[in-house]
Amino acid sequence: MWDCGVDADGNPAVVYATFPSTLDHEYRYARWDGDGWLDHHITTAGRYIEEDGVELHYSAGIAMDPSDPDVVYACFHRDGYRGLKRLETDTGGRTWAARDVATRSAGTVLRPVVPSNAAAEVPVLWLAGTYRNMRSSGTVLRGLPGDGIDETFDENGGIVGIEGKVLVGDGTRGVSLGPHQFRNRVFQDGVSVSALVSPSDPATEGVVANLGGAIRLGFSRETEGGIEFALSDGGDERTARWEWDGGGVRHFVEGKWDGAEMRLLIDGETVDTRPFEGPIEFGTEPADWTLLRDAYLMGSGFRGRVEEVRLYDRCPSVAESRRLAELAQETGSGR
Repeated sequence: MWDCGVDADGNPAVVYATFPSTLDHEYRYARWDGDGWLDHHITTAGRYIEEDGVELHYSAGIAMDPSDPDVVYACFHRDGYRGLKRLETDTGGRTWAARDVATRSAGTVLRPVVPSNAAAEVPVLWLAGTYRNMRSSGTVLRGLPGDGIDETFDENGGIVGIEGKVLVGDGTRGVSLGPHQFRNRVFQDGVSVSALVSPSDPATEGVVANLGGAIRLGFSRETEGGIEFALSDGGDERTARWEWDGGGVRHFVEGKWDGAEMRLLIDGETVDTRPFEGPIEFGTEPADWTLLRDAYLMGSGFRGRVEEVRLYDRCPSVAESRRLAELAQETGSGR
């Protein structure tokens, strides 16, 4: 079972996957009508999503609006189509109308989630990127708040496509991805945190990304006008920095550590290094992972635009870092 919801009469509904074949998963819908369960086929989902061919029953995923079980969001990996669709029924699940929400020409789209009390303009979140297996993936979170929402309209003015792209910080709002059970040993062999960033004013202090106070990417905490990558061993904090070249200027920023040395990269090229023997130590466990503001959304609000946020539990090679920068510039909104 993937998700569930309750209708206005208090009747439950669920969405789940079955596996007629590992290459042809099926999404289904079951709903209680007061007398019994009614079970219906929604759509075929396509094959398993991971690239190594081991997790053969891992579907791309389906989510239900918890307050309106007539609406579901389903990810597909089928017949060359990799995307997310919004599906709606007015027949209790017997028939469905669908429209595209997001598509990708490469990689995959997976794990949709409908947040409780979601705003109408951001009704669903999902992951997009590459997924080799449960221990190796390179995905980014899509559908987050921002003004980078592309919309197309049908002839009657109805929205037929939405894809969230940009996080926009106004200095007061941030995004909490919640407390996570990242143990200190998770990053014992290295780390990489990166994003495509355009600050309104690089001289104003602001956090782009923070993980448990031990890993931070942001502006002007220690040096005015600079981008900073900081790591903490639980006592001392080491910081690599670079003077930003003006407000509104966009660069792909990566901070990475290989177990001995920190590096700050701008557009795939190293601009500063610092020795750091580690280990990385979180002040608390679970650690709070936040974007656009500091831990627990307290203080240091970022002003500007952020895209293509990534976190890895290893240090990418020189070639990988350059490719990350190229991909971010290619897939970013360009605004």
